[in-house]
Order: sequence, then structure tokens, then C-alpha cells
Amino acid sequence: MTAEARLTVINANMTTALTSNLGSLPQLTQEYIAAVQDAESLLGADEAKQKLSATATQLAPYCSACAQSLNTATAQIGQ
Repeated sequence: MTAEARLTVINANMTTALTSNLGSLPQLTQEYIAAVQDAESLLGADEAKQKLSATATQLAPYCSACAQSLNTATAQIGQ
């Protein structure tokens, strides 16, 4: 599976979790962060940061700890 495909699958699972299984969001968030970090060389730092930041914004109302993890990972990109 390509990096983009993996990110798409995880993102779809996160979207589903928003309506059916909020308890799975922390695990999915960690998987998403790992996938973005793995794909950073393909995506570039700016796109990787954008993906993490956008996902943090999406999840913030549902899982503040997830959003915080995503924001922390965003800050670590390119360091």
C-alpha cells in the first residue's frame, strides 16, 4: 500500500470513528501520525504539516488529546 493510500484509509477510519466509535480515535491518531511521519520524505515537510494540522482541527471537538498529539507531531516536522 502506498503512503498516500495508507493515509487515506486511516483518515476514512477516523471519519467513521467520529460517528460510531470515538474510543478508537487515540489509536487511529497514533497510526495517522506514524503514517505521515513515514511518508514525510514523499510528501515534503509542508504537506506533512498541513495534513497533521488539518486533522488536528477536525478532531479537536471530539478528542482534545488527539488534537494535542497531532499538533505536537506537526511541531516536530522538519526539526
